[in-house]
Amino acid sequence: MTEPFEPTPPTPAAAPPAAPPAPVSERFVQVFTAPARAMAAVAARPAWLVPALVIAILMLLYTAVNMHIFMPEQTEAQLEHATGPQAEALEKQLELYSDPPIWLRIVMGLGAGLGVVLFAILVPAWVLHLFLRLSSGQGAARQTIGVVCWAAIIPYVLRTVLSWVILVGTGSGRSAGLTAASLLPDANPQSVSYTIASLYGDPFMYWMLWVVVLGVSQVHRLPVSRSVIVVAATFALLSVFPIGFTLLGQLFSQG
Repeated sequence: MTEPFEPTPPTPAAAPPAAPPAPVSERFVQVFTAPARAMAAVAARPAWLVPALVIAILMLLYTAVNMHIFMPEQTEAQLEHATGPQAEALEKQLELYSDPPIWLRIVMGLGAGLGVVLFAILVPAWVLHLFLRLSSGQGAARQTIGVVCWAAIIPYVLRTVLSWVILVGTGSGRSAGLTAASLLPDANPQSVSYTIASLYGDPFMYWMLWVVVLGVSQVHRLPVSRSVIVVAATFALLSVFPIGFTLLGQLFSQG
């Protein structure tokens, strides 16, 4: 007796291979034009050392090359509000900054580059990661650091380049800060009002924070609303430290 013919079920088509990830170099553009796509790439491959190194080098060059312009201006602004021993120390600094030697340019440049990367990017990224984990976030620390480092391209690369253009065009750094602090009349860089205007009057920083929100919501699988709260709370908490240090500096100078 002949067995009934049973057709062989068709073999399911193989899934198309996943598209190769975009080169890391493209993120320098995507973080401005397509931040959600850039942050998705960061979640897959943080590569945070790349933007950190770029920022450190740019800050080093900006400070080393231009310190004879903006440092005397800042020192003069402080000198207008200083008295006694502090004024004498600032006068000596002013003389040194007016024609800084090569070694001072290198030291100040290295300090600016490493200081920004360490204290303005990496430490805040670790604090943010801690708060995200406490808020049921699921991402890894390197992913959070990657999000913050790539988002930092906005203030620490874009703003620095624009500031450099203003500095070269005007020969002065008084308006090159691109924050609300530049609008203060007779601003004292060591005053609380100047520090607050620099922190909370910085449009580039708010742009960065929004990109960080997009990134951590993907990395940690959190709603955007919760990500906004965690990122904003972290920024507010960390901003207390420079304001507090400014207050302490004023107390010591008055004493």
